[in-house]
This record gives sequence, C-alpha cells and structure tokens, in this order.
Amino acid sequence: MSTSDAASIAPSSYPLYQVSKGFPDGKGDITLLTVDNVIFHVHRAILQHSSAVFETIFEAGDAKDEEDEPTKQQLKFEADAATLDLLLRHIYQNHCSPRIEDVDQLASVFRAAKRYEMEGVFDQLRRSLLEMRITRRKVVSPLYIRYPFAILAITYAFELYEEARLALRECMKGDMKAHMEGASNFDVPVPLMNTIISLRESRANWFKSKLDGIPWPSTNCIYCYRKCAEWRCQLERNVMSKLDFEVVRRELAKPERCENGHDPSQLVPAGTLSAWSDEWKKMQEVLPELPEDSCE
Repeated sequence: MSTSDAASIAPSSYPLYQVSKGFPDGKGDITLLTVDNVIFHVHRAILQHSSAVFETIFEAGDAKDEEDEPTKQQLKFEADAATLDLLLRHIYQNHCSPRIEDVDQLASVFRAAKRYEMEGVFDQLRRSLLEMRITRRKVVSPLYIRYPFAILAITYAFELYEEARLALRECMKGDMKAHMEGASNFDVPVPLMNTIISLRESRANWFKSKLDGIPWPSTNCIYCYRKCAEWRCQLERNVMSKLDFEVVRRELAKPERCENGHDPSQLVPAGTLSAWSDEWKKMQEVLPELPEDSCE
C-alpha cells in the first residue's frame, strides 16, 4: 500500500461526520477519518508500532514537520467505521480483542489488516478461525466448522492454506446449499469451486458404490422389488445432497415393508453397516488438497 492511501487531510475538508464513541476527542494525538465519515482519535505511537504502512507515513510526515509548525495530524482510513473499530480494539491493550462472528465483517477486517500491514492483528484474526470456546456452559465450535464455505473463501484469498484445508474438509460434510447460504457475498475462484465439486462427487460416489453393493430381495415378490427400488432411490437422493452417514443409519432404521411384509433395509447386515461407518470416519479425518496452483 502506498502512503497516498492514507494521505493527510485538512480539517476544513471534512464533510458532515460523527465521532467514534470508543475513540472520542482527547483520547489520542492524531485522527483517522473512515470512508463512512466517522472520526477516530487515536495515538500515533500505537499505530506506528502496529502498522508498517502508518510507520512509513509518520516518518515521511516527520521530515516535513521539521520545516512546518506542528499540528494534530488527520489521516484518511480506507475502510468503514466498524472495521476500524475492530482493528483498534485488537491493537489497544486496554481493550479486549473482540470476537468477530459475522463472516463479512471478518473478511473486511482481514482486508484492512493486510492493506495496512498490521501483522499482529492479522495473526490474531488467523488464530480466531480455529478457536473453540465455551459460552454459558455451551461449547461453541470454531468458525471454520460453523461457516466452512465462507472461511474457505477468506483463508484462500489471504493464502492461509492450512486453515483453508480445514475449512475445505468441513465443506465435504453436510448440505452444501446450507454452507453457501451464509456466504453469498464471497467470490470463490473457479479452480477452488471445481475442487469442492470434485471432492463432493467423489464422496457421493463412495456412498453410491455402497448402495450398489446391497443385494436385491431374494424373494419373487413384485411388491418387494418395487419397495426396494423406491427405498434405494430415496436413500441415494438423501445421501447425495447431505453427504452424511447418519442419513444412511436413519433410512435403514425406518420400517419400509412392502405389501407382503418384506423389509428391504434388512438386506444390510449390522456388521456391514458398522464397517461402512468406520470407513466413512477415516475419510472424514483426511485433509483434502487445495488446487495445485494455490501453494506455488
């Protein structure tokens, strides 16, 4: 980022603006103006220590101030107030680092931390993706498990490939439509999307191969054959959309008897079902690979 991205501005050039409640007047020796016209009063020393970009800006300003009369410096900040507030709460020691639950906001803070070369903030955000916590006696899963598709998009964009592989593995589980519902604002590169589709197809084909191995009824009952065909089709549709082995268990537990009382689900022995379950768990533990060009 060039120093022009945070160029100094004169107070008279401010449009109608608000002042941040968390960083009001009198709390710092410089001011930052966000793109949505909110003023933050912050300390130069903290910004300079936390951001390589601001360090360069201040060094350039010091050379000029040797000739001019010193004044309180005002700078533009190329992000909105919500993003800047979260960034500052990460770098000020008297503020607790906030937990960011909104994935769109998280992406915005990641972009700003990268733009202004705030390595400390960037590292904190990276760790937050993997954190598990307890709230009101309830275990809250890490962000990459709760929002795998959105976190995959974020981590892939910022070249956090190990975290991206964890999120990609979660995208291999459950309903992909549900994963994508909370990530409508994210653009996923075509190679990455193709990888997701390919991996899910491979997992679905594993299910299909197991279903194809289920023998047909040994009776000559036409109703039994029809019921068995209906049961297979329904089971395959559910499995393909959910990629959840528990779907198989639930379907097999349902009584699906034909008009003559035969039960197609009894065609799968308990031992076979247990072996499938073990194989499925092993597949879930493997971290999938990202597109080949991502790690070059």
